[in-house]
Amino acid sequence: MIKQLTIIGLGLIGGSLGLALKAKNKNLKIIGVARNSNQIEKAVRLGVIDQGFIDPKKGVEDSDVVVIATPIRAIEKVVLEIIPFVKPSCVITDTGSTKNEITSSDSLFFCQNINFVGSHPIAGSHLFGIEAAKKDLFAHKPCIITPLPSTSEESLKQIKEIWELAGAKIYFLTPLEHDEIFALISHLPHILASALINITNDLQKKFPILPDIIAPSFRDMTRIAASNSYMWSDIVLSNDEMILKSITLLKDKISYWEKIIKEKENIQIKEEFSNSKKWKEENNALDNS
Repeated sequence: MIKQLTIIGLGLIGGSLGLALKAKNKNLKIIGVARNSNQIEKAVRLGVIDQGFIDPKKGVEDSDVVVIATPIRAIEKVVLEIIPFVKPSCVITDTGSTKNEITSSDSLFFCQNINFVGSHPIAGSHLFGIEAAKKDLFAHKPCIITPLPSTSEESLKQIKEIWELAGAKIYFLTPLEHDEIFALISHLPHILASALINITNDLQKKFPILPDIIAPSFRDMTRIAASNSYMWSDIVLSNDEMILKSITLLKDKISYWEKIIKEKENIQIKEEFSNSKKWKEENNALDNS
């Protein structure tokens, strides 16, 4: 039974997890770790955590589960820092948007004897910070768990239990499968949104009226361009191979569109729109976010 859980990183995801778990199990003791006392005080005041520390070592000593909800590039450093201080039975998980780099065989911390099970809740937002946290952020949303061949059934069970308690629907993938899929369905869309905004910014020099006449479709496609630039830079660089693979697929499709538009191939143009419309309608879960 999980009696105490530590969340390292009290932003949108870490804060929302604390709120969700507290709402479902008031007896669960939640410890928070943040970079400054103001964040900790705010987290306690909002009911995200029971107690907080700036020093990660002090925050993990008696916990059954540690959730690392930091930016991707900080995860390995945090794991190395807390390893000597966690209980032998403690299970460590993360909430990062990429998995293969951090769980690859040459990652330093996997030379250590630790219980690590990757997880990725698919419930982010273009908003960030603990102020944006909400207890139902994960309700009915997917959470991908990425066990390793060495992952024990008990460790997997505990991480699954945490995310189910938060309201998430659990799916399992290998780290590599996860990164290939999310390069296309998450990481590439952020790159596209950024590219569209930057192209529009250039065009605005010619047409100053442009921001006043933006179409709803453009707003829909570029909403995520307001996301945290530092976080997304790290995500892109930690999944570069799979993102480049997705960009190649997109370039091939754009080249095809270029061809059928130049040649005024009305049937093929209609077919492209029809195929995408059909897939969208058959997968109406896309509209549940």
